[in-house]
Amino acid sequence: MRKFHSFAVAALAALALNGAHAGTITDNYTGGTGTYSSAESIGGSDYAISQASITRVNNVLNVVISTVFAGNATTVSGVKVGYGDLFLSNAWNPVGAVGSGYTTDNMANSGTIWKYALGIDSARYTTGAITAAAVTLYQLGTPTGATTAAAINAANINTSDTVMKAAGMGTTNPVGYRYGQADTVKTTSLSVSDSLKDGTMTAANGLVSFSIDISGTDMMNWTSFAMHWGETCQNDVIEGVTGVGSVPEPASIALLGLGLAGLIAARRRKAA
Repeated sequence: MRKFHSFAVAALAALALNGAHAGTITDNYTGGTGTYSSAESIGGSDYAISQASITRVNNVLNVVISTVFAGNATTVSGVKVGYGDLFLSNAWNPVGAVGSGYTTDNMANSGTIWKYALGIDSARYTTGAITAAAVTLYQLGTPTGATTAAAINAANINTSDTVMKAAGMGTTNPVGYRYGQADTVKTTSLSVSDSLKDGTMTAANGLVSFSIDISGTDMMNWTSFAMHWGETCQNDVIEGVTGVGSVPEPASIALLGLGLAGLIAARRRKAA
């Protein structure tokens, strides 16, 4: 009886811990090339990112990024600055080391292959708070003939250089930005496919949050999630990896707890 009681208590404790579990990534990544590669947050605290949490509750993936930029999309010297897309993978292989902030890491030399992206449909440059804006889940495939991470990513992803030029960057209005970073999905690429799953993005009160149903994708089998996100200027970037398992829904935890409680009661009656 004592052994069973100890097992049941341990099981309930484990369930409680699982219900509160989320992987956390601290912003230790600088990245970039060129003049601004060594600055952790270009342009000051307005772009600062501190951390991100990644949680999977059954088939729903949630990514919450702590950043001062939430709700603060703007225009600087005629150049629009908004929200970059969120990139995901199950492995992370940056160039460099955490002690140096991976300051040489960028799309041209990184070993990380980004496999999925949450593309912002229309709210990329929306000013002020954003509530439940639509995002689309894209799968980023391997184009014919591509054998390196750089080639695969280049076929699927626009760099910060391309995005900033499209947003109005010119030689007469230079705005500091981080070079060579993964920024937005190339939705017209033949190796990019729409998963036909829609999610949401919210940006307010110091948080940029993404939520998406990942059922039917191989992300359901991932035990680790790597991510990359930054503003379209990539003035601050968060990138890294964390282990994340499936978290039972609260109702499931409660039912399992009741079941264990019933078993304990039954064992007590039998022992009496």
